[in-house]
Amino acid sequence: MAVILREGKTPASVEVRTILKHVIGRIRGHWPKVRILVRGDSHYGRVEAMEWCEEQGVHYIFGFGSLIPAGFPNSGLGRATH
Repeated sequence: MAVILREGKTPASVEVRTILKHVIGRIRGHWPKVRILVRGDSHYGRVEAMEWCEEQGVHYIFGFGSLIPAGFPNSGLGRATH
């Protein structure tokens, strides 16, 4: 488990991807075949982060605020709940 303390602003997608690369790179350096599940709050639920996780074979759960991110594959779900 990793916890990152940072400013209270929403991170840019580049920052999210950089954090994921670093943490997952360290884990895979020690345990290359381990299954990884990333859990992040809505600030980390970026399309770029999801795409990176999928490319790397990393499972993820990201919370969503009141808005579904643009380009999210199941964006119709947000409209169905309103």
